[in-house]
Formats: sequence, C-alpha cells, structure tokens
Amino acid sequence: HLQAIVRHGNKDCLSACILNNSPIPPEALERYKTENSFPVAPDVDKIKEMGIKVHATDLISFKDYVRHDSQKLISALIKLIESHRVIRR
Repeated sequence: HLQAIVRHGNKDCLSACILNNSPIPPEALERYKTENSFPVAPDVDKIKEMGIKVHATDLISFKDYVRHDSQKLISALIKLIESHRVIRR
C-alpha cells in the first residue's frame, strides 16, 4: 500500500506509518484459514529503506473478525502527531 501511495504521489509524500504489532488470535487465524485468507506481514526493513519512519503498536480488535480498533488507531495517530509537533515561541 505504501509503495502505491508513493508511486501516485511523490517520494516525499510519506514520512511515517502506523503498523499493528499485536499478534492475531489463533482462533481468528483458523477462521481466516478456512476462508483461504491469510494475514500479510509488513516488510518493516523495506518501509524503513523508503525513508518512512515506522510506529508499531497494538491496533487490532477481535470479535468475529480482526479489525482495526478505531480508538487504538486514533490514540496512535495522536501520539505520532504530538511526536512531530514543533513548539514555537
């Protein structure tokens, strides 16, 4: 996904990304396997080679399916924004 964004934007359009680093529950993996669906692990080294800073954190929610937890995602986004904030006086 990141390569496509960069390809359609420009090489400097992304400086950071947020990735899930929480394992997917085994029961979810089994369910997805029966649907011939498998998780894709991010290539963190390749992302870093693109000059993109990686912020990895727990982002998943699991009920029937694995989804991004919106509260965890917004919390990670706020932390990322705050880490890049410049204080001007």
